[in-house]
Formats: sequence, structure tokens, C-alpha cells
Amino acid sequence: MNKSIPAISVNSVVKHYASNPPIVALNNVTIEIQDNEFFTLLGPSGCGKTTLLRLIAGFEQPTEGAILLYGDHLEGLDPNDRPVNTVFQSYSLFPHMTIAENIGFGLKMKGQSSDQIALVVRDMLALVKMETFGNRMPNQLSGGQQQRIALVRALAPKPKVLLLDEPLSALDLKLRQAMRLELKRLQKETGITFVFVTHDQEEAMCMSDRVAVMSQGELQQLDSPQMIYERPRNRFVANFIGDVNLIDTKVSSENQNSYVCSHNNIEFSVNKTSQHQVGDQVTLAIRPEKFSLVSSAEGLLKGTVVDSTYMGTDTYLTVKIDDSTELEVRCQNIDLDQQLPTIGETVGLSVPNGAATLLED
Repeated sequence: MNKSIPAISVNSVVKHYASNPPIVALNNVTIEIQDNEFFTLLGPSGCGKTTLLRLIAGFEQPTEGAILLYGDHLEGLDPNDRPVNTVFQSYSLFPHMTIAENIGFGLKMKGQSSDQIALVVRDMLALVKMETFGNRMPNQLSGGQQQRIALVRALAPKPKVLLLDEPLSALDLKLRQAMRLELKRLQKETGITFVFVTHDQEEAMCMSDRVAVMSQGELQQLDSPQMIYERPRNRFVANFIGDVNLIDTKVSSENQNSYVCSHNNIEFSVNKTSQHQVGDQVTLAIRPEKFSLVSSAEGLLKGTVVDSTYMGTDTYLTVKIDDSTELEVRCQNIDLDQQLPTIGETVGLSVPNGAATLLED
């Protein structure tokens, strides 16, 4: 396997479903997924992420375009003939087989000897710290344990790529959080390329090397979790990933590297991430935690607190800065005696340089 070749190349892929008019599930999507990468397809229901996963797996075929695995075209290959395994939301363990038999099933189908299968099963159980569970039946395991077994059953044949279709969505919150760490560890230890589908932004942010944000069958942004959050490309990405303030402004001046954007005589300096002319109406995105509370005389912005919500680690304030603009401000709760402004109080807000992002649309 040539490590310099992408694990998966999705080249100008289009997927239509027959209807009148046709349903466009994917519209000219191009993505490269690197070897040994934890890659996430993120977006709301109906955005095309699961369709793309099914095309890679071979359960469906693209209407146009091509998908390559380490440089080899996948067209015409049945799912069973692709060096790819899929883990679904439902665990799909065989109820009449022991855990060891479930893990070894794929290896048995490939004609491996019982001794070889036993060694792999032992290693897979050790990988998820369930060495003593081989003789149990699936109905004797918890949901989280069943999901771990479903994972190592898919890993046992050593696929080049593991596809994961919302595998944690059926678990409760605490178990989902634990399984995120488990998945990340498994990916690093096995070195297998993971392609993970989810609608959960937190899952994508905490596990992924890179994230592809999708909407209505199109790729909106592909970047590291940090850049997706800190530098969203457009309104959809900014709104879908975390909380955000969107401020309507006008480009009032520019220099070589930045624009000055004005909102009711308030000026923001932003980096040139897209091309605009002086006078253009543009939207800025600022995350709630980027604001700092200061005295009303000191702040770049001044407003009135109209709402306050305690969230444990943080308190969210809604600050009205003019008749049409309210900003969400997140304050970390440092100690019990911390004094935060009350509803009706006038406050100032400071914004560090570089905190505002200029959106493309």
C-alpha cells in the first residue's frame, strides 16, 4: 500500500435518485481522505453524508464521478469484494453465536484456520479490554459492550478502511462520551483509516483529524476541527458548529491583509479570507466566548443584558447592543462568588483582534 496515495479519493461524485424531479443526494462532491486518518462526515439529516458512505461501501453506485481506494477504482466491485468494513448504528451481532464466534465470523468466511481465528479473536478482545467475554452471548452484554464487539468484529479482518455510520447514536450520553475516547484509541492503535458519519458536532470535534461539513448534498467546508470552529467559511458552517453571533456589517476600508467592517459606527478589523469591495455588505461571525466583559466606558461594544442562563461551567448572557442586534456572550464560571452582570445592567464588551471571521456568504 502506497502511503502517499490517499486512502479514499471521491472525485466529482454525483448521486441522483429517480423521482420527478430527481432527488439530488450528492452534487459534485470531491474529497480526499488520507491514510491512517480519522475523518468525519458531518451534517444534518438528509445532507448526503450517509449516501456518500454507502457509495464507498458499495451498497450504492454513483450517478457520475468516481471513487478510488488507494488509487484503485471501486466501480463494479461488490461490497464483499472491497477491503472495507462498515459498522452501523444497530450492533447487528448474530444472536445465536458467542462473542468469539461473532468476531471470528468474517475471518471464517475468508477461509482462515481455526488457530488463526482464535489468535485474532484474542487480540481483538484485548483491544477493547474484554478478554473474558469470548464465551458470552450478545444478550448477556450491555449496549456499550455490544458496540465494542461490533467494532472489533469489523476490525478483525484488517480492512484498509473502516466506515462508521452513526455508531454511537443509540447509546446514552455518558457511554457515548466514553466510546468517543475508545474509538479514537482504536483508530490510533490499529492504524486503519476511519470514516465516521455523524450529525453530532461534539463527536466530530473531539475525535477527528479532519471534518467535512455537508449540507444539501454539497461539501461546505473541509478542514481540521479547530479551523472549522474558529474560521467557518459560511453561515451554514458557523451556525451548525457550536454557538455563534452573526453581525451584519459593511466593508468601510481595506489594506493589504485585512478589511475594516463597520456596524453602526462600530469597527471590526478582520483578515481577508474572501474578496470584497469597499461598500459591500458582509457578515461577521464571532463565537460567544471571544467577548470579554469590561466597563461600559471601555468596551468596543456597549449594551444591556436582557437574559442570563446558568449552564454549570458557563453562564450565557444575551446583550442587546442596538434595536436589531443581540449578542450571545459566554462567561466561564470561575468560582461561586463570581459577580456577573444582572438583567437590565449596562455592560461593555471587548473583542480581541482576529476574533471575528468574515464569512463568504
